Amino acid sequence: VIQVNEAGENAIVITGGANRCLDRSDIEGALARIGPGDWLILQNEINNLNTVLRLAGEQGFQVAFNVAPVDGREAGYDLSTTRLLIVNEIEAAALAGIPAADDDWSNMLMALADRAPNADIVLTLGADGLVYSSADGTAALPAFDVDAVDETAAGDAFIGFLMASLIQGASMDRALRMGAAAGALAVTRAGAASSLPRLREVQALVDAQP
Repeated sequence: VIQVNEAGENAIVITGGANRCLDRSDIEGALARIGPGDWLILQNEINNLNTVLRLAGEQGFQVAFNVAPVDGREAGYDLSTTRLLIVNEIEAAALAGIPAADDDWSNMLMALADRAPNADIVLTLGADGLVYSSADGTAALPAFDVDAVDETAAGDAFIGFLMASLIQGASMDRALRMGAAAGALAVTRAGAASSLPRLREVQALVDAQP
C-alpha cells in the first residue's frame, strides 16, 4: 500500500511474503548463477541476509547493499564483505546507531565506515543530493532541480541506473549522476514502475547538467 501526500512524500506498507521464506538451498541456488567479480545487489527485504553476505564474500562477489527498508535487523549484519553501501538518511542513522544530522555528515560517514570497512558509501539526501565516500575521500553531488509529484520508486530508479552504469564500465562519478538523474525523473511522475524513466531521458538530463 503506497500513500502519497501533497508534497509528493510517501509512506509504504509492505509484507515480506515469499521474500522472507528463503532457506540456504534457495540462496546457494541463486548464487550459483553468478561468478567471482560479478555484482550481487541486495536490499533489506529478504531473510538470512548474513548467510547471503558471508557466502558472497567467500565466493568473491562484489556486494552492493541497499539497507532498505530498515526493520531492526540491520544492527546485526556483518558488512565486512560489502563493496558498495547505499543508504538514505533514515537507513544511515539506523545502521550507524546515531541520529541523522542536518548538514554535517562526517560523523555518520565514519560510523558507517566502521560498520562496512571495505565499502564505498553512497548517502542519498533527497532534494539535497548525495554524498559519496571512499578511500580517496568524500564528495557531494547536488540534486537535479525538478518538481516532485511522487517520490515512490525514486530509490529503485537511482540504484538501478547507478548499478547498471557501473556494470557497463562507467566511472563512479558518471554512475552516480546517472542514478541521481533517474531518481529525479522518477519523482516527477506518479506511480512506481510507471514512473521509471527511459535510458535516453536519463542520459539527456545528465548531459544537460553543467
